[in-house]
Amino acid sequence: MLRASPEVHRGAGLRACDVRRGASLRACDVQNRRHGGLRHALVALALALAVPGFAELKWDSREVVIKVRATDSAGHASYGFVNTGDQPITITDVRPGCGCTVPALAKNTYAPGERGEITIEFHPGSREGVSRIPITVTTQDAATTTLQFVADIETLLTFDTRFVYWKGSEARTPKRMHLTFSEGQAATLAEVKSNNPQFTTTFHPVGDTGREFEIEVAPPTEANNYTAITVRAVVGAEKAERDFTVVARTMDGVVATQDQSSQLKAGKK
Repeated sequence: MLRASPEVHRGAGLRACDVRRGASLRACDVQNRRHGGLRHALVALALALAVPGFAELKWDSREVVIKVRATDSAGHASYGFVNTGDQPITITDVRPGCGCTVPALAKNTYAPGERGEITIEFHPGSREGVSRIPITVTTQDAATTTLQFVADIETLLTFDTRFVYWKGSEARTPKRMHLTFSEGQAATLAEVKSNNPQFTTTFHPVGDTGREFEIEVAPPTEANNYTAITVRAVVGAEKAERDFTVVARTMDGVVATQDQSSQLKAGKK
């Protein structure tokens, strides 16, 4: 006859099995294993409940490169993503590094497994060549992701200079800027306008190609004055407008009239 030892009653060894009369050691061991497995399952469940859920965005690509033609007044791009976590995620902010880039989002909160996208509208303005613009995306947990937007902008026109100035002792005679539209571009110059009425501007074509123009800027007599000049081009059959900016400035010092300047030059000969 098999009796349980004092160690079993104290919880050691076969503690989960109360060996009764006729019970075998093997049956006792099976019972212990079952009880141990249940304990392990309960512990695992408790740990799983204690671990908080998470939300995470996985991006199709964090960099998008587009080509912008000279005839385009805007370019477009999109960044696809999916919530790979087991909790909803909310996008609280999308902030581009330039005012020329306008982001849009269909909604802010996405369920686990749900897809979405951020769309971008890019306005090239006077930019040409390659522009790189960061876009920072923030979620409700304050985590941030930086996307990269790259626009390769076709050259529409070139200037011999974008800045004219007059020194203090220089006569305030008009100065000129020469611009040339790229060959093959169906474009023309539509308007040249100074944001400071003290500077007057005019423009006229040069030659008979229709691609070259000259801008003339007449300054005020006051020293230390400044203006930004908008050069507006009309491009393509759709007459898309592209604006470029040039600058004119007068500087401090003794201002010479045109006659005085001529006399000074004659005296140096």
